[in-house]
Amino acid sequence: FDRGGSGGFQSGSTMKPFVLAAAIKQGIPLNTQINAPAELNHVTPMRVCEGGVVTDPWEIGNYDGSGGTYDLRTGTWRSVNTFYALLEERTGICDPVTIAEAGGLTRASGEDLLQIKSFVLGSQEVSPLGMAEAYAMFAAGGTHCESVAITSITAPNGGEIPVPPANCAKVLDAGVADGVNQVLQGTIDGPDPGRTGARMAIGRPAGGKTGTTDAASDIWFLGYTPQRAAAVAIT
Repeated sequence: FDRGGSGGFQSGSTMKPFVLAAAIKQGIPLNTQINAPAELNHVTPMRVCEGGVVTDPWEIGNYDGSGGTYDLRTGTWRSVNTFYALLEERTGICDPVTIAEAGGLTRASGEDLLQIKSFVLGSQEVSPLGMAEAYAMFAAGGTHCESVAITSITAPNGGEIPVPPANCAKVLDAGVADGVNQVLQGTIDGPDPGRTGARMAIGRPAGGKTGTTDAASDIWFLGYTPQRAAAVAIT
């Protein structure tokens, strides 16, 4: 930012997979159904780390003005805001934030993510690189590798200088990552005719998630295969 870059962008619903991961980690089955209204004035306390809670009232609405009963798959594929607010109520905010940070995600300023109710709807400014790195954790079965911008270094004499290591580490159970991958594959090539792109198969496993902020001021797509993760943000 102090070199002329941005302060990051709100990421919208691309944050929902971290709540999904927390739900799977906590043993909430994918077929768990939640009745999610079209609009919700949320006043129930949510758990944060170190035993605290946040109690701020929070008004949420769905992008298409509809509501209904969804499970973890359909609630993700249709990106239902009120469903995910109620799911975050069950998981608490601590686990989703902890999982995101374990995947290398911070606020674009470099500061820690805030533990606030609107975490799940992407109200905090983050960077596309940080989001791609965190989704790569899912693609790699729960292994996080730090982003390294350098592919090779050649010395003046033509010799190769070692590139800084990516410092990879296992940070999330593979079963949790695989559960997230299974759901997010349905965003690319899923059975829901009202939302998922059943004709977007690319011939290999691929997952992804859309994200849109209020008034569509920021539009995201996060996509990945087992070998690659990419983030696109349009603002």
